[in-house]
Amino acid sequence: MKKILCALAVSLASLQAASAADMQMEMTHDWSGIYAGLSAGYGFGNVDQSSTFGGLRNSLDMSGAIGGVVVGYNYQSNNFVFGVEADASLANIEGSSAAAAGKTCFVATPNCHQEVNALLTARARVGVAFDSIMPYVTGGLALAHVKKDRNVAGFDYDNWSTGFAVGAGVDYALKDGFSLRAEYLYASIEDQKVTIGGVTNTDKFDGLNIFRVGLTKSF
Repeated sequence: MKKILCALAVSLASLQAASAADMQMEMTHDWSGIYAGLSAGYGFGNVDQSSTFGGLRNSLDMSGAIGGVVVGYNYQSNNFVFGVEADASLANIEGSSAAAAGKTCFVATPNCHQEVNALLTARARVGVAFDSIMPYVTGGLALAHVKKDRNVAGFDYDNWSTGFAVGAGVDYALKDGFSLRAEYLYASIEDQKVTIGGVTNTDKFDGLNIFRVGLTKSF
């Protein structure tokens, strides 16, 4: 009996040691450090246009491609990863609406056109590392370049709009410091208002929904 108990104890100790070693081997990836890379994806949104002239209104859907560069820094503590990230993207998220009675582009020739052609964000990130997989949430500031072409002198604009960006995603570590990423980001755009000769045109954006993938390299 003593021999059997000793054998069981030795076996149990061996299993515990093997399990501890396996757990240490599983957590092999360290997310800490500087990284940079590229991203590309698709964005869409809507803008409600209104005018004090005759109560004209219009709703414009926008969609298109977006892509750019990203740079950031991570610090890992146990399984938690804290970081900051900035990205700069060119975009072709646009929409047009034909001129028609009752629309804000009623007198436009031939239509209303609106686009977001650039987006910058600076965000914090918090993730949970499961070795080579890290889901995360993110949030911070956004800056979008918005252009409106209504073909009516004075009511067009071409400027930068501030807002915020929030989202979530997942990073997957590859070999040699490379990581793949899939991310959703919601970017707000502040309302645009133009007043000329007592007539005010207002564009209210419901924000941009952006789905993108990326490839980064840590240094």
